[in-house]
Amino acid sequence: MRKGLFIYNPRSGSRNINRRLDEILGHAQKRGLFLIPIRMGTDQESDHVLKTTLLLPWVELVIAAGGDGTLGSIAKLILENRPELPMGIIPSGTCNDFAESLRLPQDELDCIDVVADNHMIQLDVGQVNQDKMFLSTCAAGMFVNVSFNTNPDLKRNLGPLAYYFQALGEFTHIRSFPMRIETENTVIEDNFLLFLILNGPQGAGFPNLYSKARMHDGLMDMILIRECPKLEMALLLLELLNRDHAEGKWIRHVQAREFKISSPVAVHTTLDGEEGLPLPFEIKVFQEALTVFVAEKR
Repeated sequence: MRKGLFIYNPRSGSRNINRRLDEILGHAQKRGLFLIPIRMGTDQESDHVLKTTLLLPWVELVIAAGGDGTLGSIAKLILENRPELPMGIIPSGTCNDFAESLRLPQDELDCIDVVADNHMIQLDVGQVNQDKMFLSTCAAGMFVNVSFNTNPDLKRNLGPLAYYFQALGEFTHIRSFPMRIETENTVIEDNFLLFLILNGPQGAGFPNLYSKARMHDGLMDMILIRECPKLEMALLLLELLNRDHAEGKWIRHVQAREFKISSPVAVHTTLDGEEGLPLPFEIKVFQEALTVFVAEKR
C-alpha cells in the first residue's frame, strides 16, 4: 500500500470535497492508497503543518484538491522541500485550467483512480521574481482581477459563469497600459490591454486558447493584446477565443524560456487565478520540474 498526503482546500469551488471526504479516502484505501487528510488553512501555522508533514520520510506521494491557485501553492511546497514526490490532482476550483489542460477527469473518485494507476509525466513550472510560482497562467491587464474580485458565493453557485458576469461590469473601465517585454529573442515596447502567459492550451476557463502550447517543452507561450479601438474590442476577444493561432492585427504571440516584463504604471496581475505581485516580473521556466499523475491515455 502506497502512503501519501491528501491536502485539500475546503474553500475551493463548490466545496464538494468537504461533503465527499470520507468517500474519497475510502475509495483510495480500496485502490491501495493510504492517505492522511490535511486541511489547507490561510495562516502560517497551517503552512508549518503542511511543510512538517511533507518532510516525513514515509510520504510517497501527495494528492492536492483545489483550484489552480491551491494546486500552485502545493506544487511550490513540494518543489521546495521534496521535489521528487509525485503529485496527484483533484480539480475542485471554479475553472481548473491546469487539470483541464492535462485532460484529467472531473469526478473525485476517478481522479483517485488516476493516481492508483500510477502513470506519471513531468511538467514545466513558471517562477516569478524567484519567489512565486505558477502552473497554468500568469497574466496582467484587462479582466485579470475578475477571478479574485468575484463573490465566492457567486463562484460556488454559478461556476465559470460568475467570472463572465463580473467581466461584463469591468468592460467600460478597460484601459491600456505601456509595457516592455524582454525575452532571450526579442524586445517589445507598446501599449497593451492584456498579456497572458500560458503553460498549456487552456487559460481563464477557456479551452484551446493556444492549442499548440505544450506543458513540458521548457517554453511558455505569451499572448499579447495591443491597444485597439473600443468598438473592435469585443470582436477581438471573440477572435482570440475562436481560432487556433495567436497572431493578428491586435494580437501577438511570443514563446520564450525567460521573460522580463515592466510597466511604469500599476497593473492588476494574477498567478493561476490568484492576485499576483506588482510589476516588474522576471519569469523563468523550469522544464519538467514537477511530476504529476495523469490518465494513461491523454
